[in-house]
Amino acid sequence: MTGTGDADLYVRRDRQATTNEYDCRPYSGNSDESCRVPGPGSFYVSIHGYTASTFTLTVSIGEST
Repeated sequence: MTGTGDADLYVRRDRQATTNEYDCRPYSGNSDESCRVPGPGSFYVSIHGYTASTFTLTVSIGEST
């Protein structure tokens, strides 16, 4: 995710990602954040605007080597 302000990224496998329950939550003071959650499953992404923000979210799915 890239952008301005401070949007917070939350990712969780097989269930909705929340501010309290997540598998990946990078702590950054801006909107430039990324997560890597390995393994099969459905992945849920949530964005929380900690401050007013604009952002672009890019999701990539693939095999890791």
